[in-house]
Amino acid sequence: MNARDELVAILRDAADAVIAAGLPVLTYEGYADAVLAAGWRPPPRVIVDPAGLGAAPDGTTILDALGVPRQLTGNGWIGTSSAGLPPLQAPLPAAVQHVPSS
Repeated sequence: MNARDELVAILRDAADAVIAAGLPVLTYEGYADAVLAAGWRPPPRVIVDPAGLGAAPDGTTILDALGVPRQLTGNGWIGTSSAGLPPLQAPLPAAVQHVPSS
């Protein structure tokens, strides 16, 4: 079963459960809750331009093009298994894994 078929099954099951319970038709919010409960998450933002690296707030975590997780600490991207890189020199594209809240 591919991802689309799995999503169809999740939505069908959610609608069938609501109808079986005698409740009104499932709302958009109800469908969204079903999809989130099934584990869907939005795809990560991808940085493709060095300017995007420079605009990231301190504490941002990325997965760089080499598959190395890095966190922006002070003035460099610190990797788990390598030395830090200057702010604009992490290998791109990089998927943003976490942006700290203000």
